[in-house]
Amino acid sequence: MITWSIWHSRNIALYQNKKMDPKNVLCKAEAVLNSYTAAEGSPIQEFLVPPTKKGVSWIPPDNHWYNLNVDAPIDISNGITGLGAIIGNFKGDFIAGSATRNLFFATSSLQRLKLS
Repeated sequence: MITWSIWHSRNIALYQNKKMDPKNVLCKAEAVLNSYTAAEGSPIQEFLVPPTKKGVSWIPPDNHWYNLNVDAPIDISNGITGLGAIIGNFKGDFIAGSATRNLFFATSSLQRLKLS
């Protein structure tokens, strides 16, 4: 929800020339998460089970295109997030990559999930 809210506010700034206060973006993300949780239950539960790698294979992009793979894990208990990205070409060659590790400041909704 937070990532979507950041992406959405970026698009509003880019295409409508309206900048949002980062605190408002985070509050909106929390409101969306609360709404979803009230309607559907905890969205975090589905992420607690590690995904299976069985049957996963790489499919190259079309000729002369690039593939971007990203991952963004969150360690709520230690207050750490990560972001990694890898770009590969249609031949499967590594083109570029990046990884960061940051401190994470949880909203009250995520704190409640942590305590559950």
